[in-house]
Formats: sequence, structure tokens, C-alpha cells
Amino acid sequence: MVNNMSDYLSIEMGIKGNIEWIDPKSKLLTTLVIVLGLSLSLYTYQITFFAFFIIPMLLLYKPNRRVILRILVLLPFSLIISLFMYFSIDKEVTVNLIVFQRVYTANEFILFNLYRFVVSAVHSSILIESEEESINLIEALASLGIFQYLVSILLLIHRLIIRLQSDFNHMLQSAQSKGYFRKSNLSRFFFKLRLMSRLLMRATIHGETIAYTLTARGFNQTGFTPSSRNWSSEGLTVLFIVILVSVFSIVLPFYTGDLS
Repeated sequence: MVNNMSDYLSIEMGIKGNIEWIDPKSKLLTTLVIVLGLSLSLYTYQITFFAFFIIPMLLLYKPNRRVILRILVLLPFSLIISLFMYFSIDKEVTVNLIVFQRVYTANEFILFNLYRFVVSAVHSSILIESEEESINLIEALASLGIFQYLVSILLLIHRLIIRLQSDFNHMLQSAQSKGYFRKSNLSRFFFKLRLMSRLLMRATIHGETIAYTLTARGFNQTGFTPSSRNWSSEGLTVLFIVILVSVFSIVLPFYTGDLS
């Protein structure tokens, strides 16, 4: 039982005592710089610079094991995109990035973009799975001045999904204890329909509770006042290193003679 409202809010918001030493804002900006650097890369060795950063990011961010599952899901998706590109492009592709330009053959272009997409997806997955509560990343977006109403919508969706997921697990456990899944396929089908209808009803029931907890975190009708953690020196150090590596990777083709 929850004794008071502060205990309830701690449970509802997923507040934990163990706080990571790299703040969410630094994580967001670091990943953004990496993705931007990847988008401005034209050669495989440039992508490899960012690929080498995967291991340090794993050690620094300490994501949970779901990061592996997320990457495995993204791999076939990236292959499908590559196949679609293969049948939709000409023999040669010319890419212009501001002052940079390169001509690819069809195979080069597909393999290069597949490599770039995988590295970008891995870095993004590490960022997401390193935060036990994705609400920290949403608050970091607000702290960085991202469009307030977009942040508010993300926050509402986040809380609603968490509550409905919890309800679904309780309903599923109850159904298993009552032996629903030992009955006929038709019975299981109608049970799933009832389960979905109950979830829709509970979505409206949870509205008031979710609104209360969001108000406690700074959400109001005019926007969102974030309560995200301050910048950490460790996070800023990692961000600074990634910026240097990105700049070095982008200008490197001028020194290797690939670009003139």
C-alpha cells in the first residue's frame, strides 16, 4: 500500500535513487552530433570513426540488455531499405553535401548507406536503452528548448503507455491463473477482444491520474517546465570529444586527397 502522495508519485514516475553520472542532455546532444557527423560523411573510413565509438559508449552509458534486441530488430529493417534502394536507383549516384561531393556506383551507394544506417541505429539504441526511464530523455528535450507542446505530447504518450502496459500484464496474469489459455481458440479470441476493450476503457480512467503526476513534474496547459538534471562535467567532456572527432572526420577527406 502507498502511504502518501509522495510515495505514489515516486512509484508512478519511476523515480530511482541510483542516478547515472552522465546527464540525459549530454547524451542527447552527443548522439545528435554523432548522427550529424554520419550524415555529413561520404566515405567508409569516416563511418568507421563513429563505429569505433560504439564500445566506449556502451561502457559509459551502460545500456540494458534490450539494446541487443533493438539492434537485431533494426538489422532486417535496414536490409529491406537497402533492397528497395537497389531497385530504385541508377547505375551511378551523385551525392552533394554542401561543399562535399562524391559519385557512387549502385553497389557502393547501397553498402555505404547500410553501414551508415546500422552505426547510427546502434548509437541511437544505446542512448535510448541507457535511460531506465525514457521520461528523462523527454525532460532533456524540454531543457534544450525543443518545441514545448511536442514534448508535452511525448510525455502524455509515455505515461499512458506505461500505465496500459502495467494493466495488460495484470490482466494477462489473471487470465492465465483462470485457465483461459487452456480453452479453445475461439475462447481465447473473444478474451483478447475483451482485453482490448478494457484497455481502452482504462485509458480514459487513467487520464486524471496521469494529468496529476504530469502536473507534479512541471506539465501545464501552456507548456512544460522541465525538472531534468543539470549538466554534468563528465557528460560535457564526452560531448566535447565527440565534437572534435566529428569535425576531424568531416575534414579528413581534404587531407587524404579524396576531396579537392
